[in-house]
Amino acid sequence: MPKKKKYPVIIYIVLALLVTAWAVFGAYGFLLDNYEIDLKGIRQIKADAYLGKGIEYTFAAKDADADITDEQFNLTFERLNKRVEHIRGVEVVANSANKTLTVLLPATGDSTADLSKLNGIDVRYYLKAVIAEYTTKEDGSFVIDKELETIFDSDDIESVGISAGTTSTSYYYVLELNLSEEAQAKLAEVTERVYNEAKAKAEEEAAKTPEASDDEGKKEENKVTVPTQRYFLLIDGEVAQAYTFSGKVESKSIGYGNFTDQNALIAAANFIDIGPLAYEIKRTDAVYTTPVYGNLLDVCGIALAVVTVLALVFFVVYGKAAGAIAGIIWLMQNSLVYIVYAAFKRIYSVEALFAFAAVFALSFAMTAYMLTKLKAEYKKGKTVEGAVVYSFSSMLPTVRTAGWGVALLGIVLLFLNELCIDLGIIFITAGVALLVCLIYVTKWCLISSQAFGFMRKPGLFKSKKEAE
Repeated sequence: MPKKKKYPVIIYIVLALLVTAWAVFGAYGFLLDNYEIDLKGIRQIKADAYLGKGIEYTFAAKDADADITDEQFNLTFERLNKRVEHIRGVEVVANSANKTLTVLLPATGDSTADLSKLNGIDVRYYLKAVIAEYTTKEDGSFVIDKELETIFDSDDIESVGISAGTTSTSYYYVLELNLSEEAQAKLAEVTERVYNEAKAKAEEEAAKTPEASDDEGKKEENKVTVPTQRYFLLIDGEVAQAYTFSGKVESKSIGYGNFTDQNALIAAANFIDIGPLAYEIKRTDAVYTTPVYGNLLDVCGIALAVVTVLALVFFVVYGKAAGAIAGIIWLMQNSLVYIVYAAFKRIYSVEALFAFAAVFALSFAMTAYMLTKLKAEYKKGKTVEGAVVYSFSSMLPTVRTAGWGVALLGIVLLFLNELCIDLGIIFITAGVALLVCLIYVTKWCLISSQAFGFMRKPGLFKSKKEAE
């Protein structure tokens, strides 16, 4: 009889431990297609969740007498949510009855920093270009004193492109904001008009000034100097970039930013595509509050950890060496579900924890069922390999039904509404993990385990004492 290869069980057990460690501690500095990924682990995400104090911001229509329609309110909720979703641990709650929006964030402990969060979020336009009266600060930056005219806003950005450039020491990227035809025409019209008005005013002032004389007594005409003309790109009311012009500006796009961080570049491009709010809002309150989910999140997280440990103990006691292998693969399977989900979202909601609890319960039931089938076949006198092959073949339809059923449920959840997307991701990943890990990975590991003396029967499913 050919000697069994030893490597499969070692590979999968090590892989299971690595994947589980990755889920618990996270991965940092992982590079993929030149983008750095900072994948938070359970420990970091637990700290990011609302387990301590939170801060609650309330927004309402700036014009208290405005008649806000449900359509306007829902659009504002959607876009406000997108504007702040990059802040870890954030949640936006809409109250359609009194037309208020509440943004909930974890508190940092620094009251000044906490209360200054979201200061610029209450303007109507996420992005707009304006002619304005301004003040130049000592550091060369600009402060808008009064907006005079809007040239274009987020609705006029047809697409966002990326161009690259280099200096003698660095490589950088610039966002190209591609304008609609109406915005291009408005930009040309406004810049030409504003510059001509400034030039006419400068000529008028020059005409009022007495002409100077040179050394020979000849009079010199006063030179007309047109003040520097600028228009500004504002993002949520803050100056993002200033542009100078000396006449009509005819352009299909304008450049914004100087990015060396590609993650910041992509984030900025996504934000610009969001668009303006349906109406202008103002922050009416910002207060410290009790945790959003508070002890419930804490209790759920601890409960899942305790249940996981108990499940692993059950597998080891019930299935001996085979149960230990099955338990490690079971843990890897659930860690994979978590990692895929965490790559898209951050876990900070009770709903997500309940979804994980459902996944744990289903996968535990399937793994326990698998061990029961294996023990039953082993007791009938089959070899370990025979018991594994027969049992796995007989339970394959059941596992496939469960796996595909969970995955299809996840697909349905994706199309229901935005609130169900997280649950859909969890269930789709769980279904695929059931199909791949529970049958094939566990089967290969159990069969290859016979190559090790301590894993051979009778120690695989029962102790020596039980075998006597």
